[in-house]
Amino acid sequence: MAMRPLRWGRAQHPSPITITITITITPIVQWPPGDTLKGGSGMGEAWRRVVESGAMDGPNPRCGEAPPEGLLAGVRLFNAGQFYECHEELETIWKVEREPIRYLYQGILQIGVGFHHLRNRNFRGATLLLHDGIDKTARYLPECMGLDTARLCVEARHCLDTLHALGRERVTEFDWRLVPKVWRAE
Repeated sequence: MAMRPLRWGRAQHPSPITITITITITPIVQWPPGDTLKGGSGMGEAWRRVVESGAMDGPNPRCGEAPPEGLLAGVRLFNAGQFYECHEELETIWKVEREPIRYLYQGILQIGVGFHHLRNRNFRGATLLLHDGIDKTARYLPECMGLDTARLCVEARHCLDTLHALGRERVTEFDWRLVPKVWRAE
């Protein structure tokens, strides 16, 4: 029986198994190597200022809170592959939130928009938005507001690496089965 995203209860398995996974994710500051994007640092100017301010250092106390309904609605749309609609939903809560938790919302939003660009065969838009979304979401590891952010980052990063390996010319060969879901943390 396959696990389902956003289940609040325990997933049922035909037989008990134990898996131990160690994940280390270092937020990306510059990608691809040698590329100088906005502001020359590989990140947007506003985001660079936030990171340099130290506001993103250490665990975010809001990660222990229950997710707002807007976040859950956005995640449901993301998991359904409705990436543009996910963007619209998450943008609503991202714009009104003033605390740093807003960058979790924006990170998930950007990962979704990356897949929206990929669906439209926009290689540059897909790689830039996946990169930025992973960088923001990775500041909230391993989980935040009940969401498994570590798994999302690892799986989105695998998609980004796959896209870079394929290159612009072979973007249509991307395997859509690789697109992650946003899972509840267990």
